[in-house]
Amino acid sequence: MIHGRQQRWLTYSVIAAAVTVALLSLPVLATLPNTPQVTPLIYLLAMAATVAVTVAGIIASWRRSTEGLLVAAGLALAFLYGINDWALQSDFIGPENWYLGPYLSLQSFIVFCYLMHRRYIGALVQVEHSNLELAQRLQERENELARSYERLSEIEYRQTVAQERQRLMQDMHDGLGSSLHSALRAIERGKLDEISVADILRGCIDDLHLTIDSMEPVEADLLLLLATLRYRLGSRLQSAGITLHWQVVDVPQLDWLDPRTALHILRILQEALTNIVKHTSATEITVATAQEGAGVTVRIADNGAGFALVPALALGGRGLLNQQRRADAIGGNIGWDSTSAGTTVALWLPLSRNAIPHHLAGTVSPELVTDRLTKSWHKHGFVKP
Repeated sequence: MIHGRQQRWLTYSVIAAAVTVALLSLPVLATLPNTPQVTPLIYLLAMAATVAVTVAGIIASWRRSTEGLLVAAGLALAFLYGINDWALQSDFIGPENWYLGPYLSLQSFIVFCYLMHRRYIGALVQVEHSNLELAQRLQERENELARSYERLSEIEYRQTVAQERQRLMQDMHDGLGSSLHSALRAIERGKLDEISVADILRGCIDDLHLTIDSMEPVEADLLLLLATLRYRLGSRLQSAGITLHWQVVDVPQLDWLDPRTALHILRILQEALTNIVKHTSATEITVATAQEGAGVTVRIADNGAGFALVPALALGGRGLLNQQRRADAIGGNIGWDSTSAGTTVALWLPLSRNAIPHHLAGTVSPELVTDRLTKSWHKHGFVKP
């Protein structure tokens, strides 16, 4: 095992010699008359086995195993011990000399303890070296992952900036740009007075403010978004003589809320408030929040005269359709309930993307609005835009 080579013939020979020596060394042989002649032969047999193992060990370990050479050197000393004891047993030297054979066990124990200690230290060094290699490879992988993460972060940042730029451009084109373009054409045709122009410009400014506000981090807090809307449109409602009742209560956060979805929510609520100011004679508006099902509901109610929903849609209610489109875009749901006592707009928003759509009780769902609108278009001969 120390040499790292199989030597079965030598192993079997050494075992046979050891068994023979053990049998010849039994105490029962002391009663035989030829014991003085047998004992030297036992020493000769043991020394012959030692010489064989020593020579084989040196040949197998030369330039291969330092440990094997060390064991072979120990066996060479054992051979010398055997010569001394054989000479004592054969009366070649005086009986006052010492038998060295008993020290062979101690020597072998020391040699093999040294070999075990050396292998143990070598294993520790190898483990430490392996740990250093693993730590180095791990550090290289971490550095590689860090570089990959930086590249991915940079790519994601560029994509986010590009998407945000595209979103703002599209929203400003559809909202602010469309309003300004329509106002410019009306002014060129002389169909707007100064008051109407001021109203259009005020609406454009509100659109611009809401677009900028949507870029601010809201940290999934719907109440913060509603507070921003109240700050932007509160003065406009006050100048129109409308009293605002704020019944907003604490609701769970929306983990999916980001600048894009925040702008959709602001646009929906802005459209609802703008319709109240422009098209009703309401004097009071109530804004309330509540948790319903797996989502949050924002309700805007007024005390105006109300309107017929389907005819309003059929005769060009693009604002209502835009509200429905924006609600669908963010996975929400919007409904309208209008009577002679007033109108209620209810916007339902899911707490998470996996929430089950919630159709608001007591309101007209978007699916019903679309169905009724399609039938009305066909009935009155309108062409769907």
